[in-house]
Amino acid sequence: MSQGNAAAQIGSATPATDKIPQIGTYVQDPDAPGPSAIGPYAGVQGISYWNYNWLGEDAGFLAPSNSGVAAGKTAQWSTSGASPITVPADGRVTITGGTAVAASGTGLSKVFIPAATVIPAGSWFWAFLI
Repeated sequence: MSQGNAAAQIGSATPATDKIPQIGTYVQDPDAPGPSAIGPYAGVQGISYWNYNWLGEDAGFLAPSNSGVAAGKTAQWSTSGASPITVPADGRVTITGGTAVAASGTGLSKVFIPAATVIPAGSWFWAFLI
């Protein structure tokens, strides 16, 4: 079996909870601010958003995190859905069915994207359960 075919077979057999994306997606600077991943999953980077679902998981996918202020928290793959989100000063959001809305002071999850950033509609990002 060629290396490419072997890699494809491994990818097909890997359960979604242990999914590891291509290396260019999850190589991280350990000194960068914000949370990162631990355990069987690598791919959590909490300070950015993306305009497409590079992860390929449904909104609501969960992964543990291990660094910075989110150490020991659960990361949730989230989307802005049909509406843009302006990140509140405290970063708190409410997530329903994987779709986040700004919820300053009351949200049960937090993003580490800089405050006042406008996350466009249809974007994807990690939020962390408080």
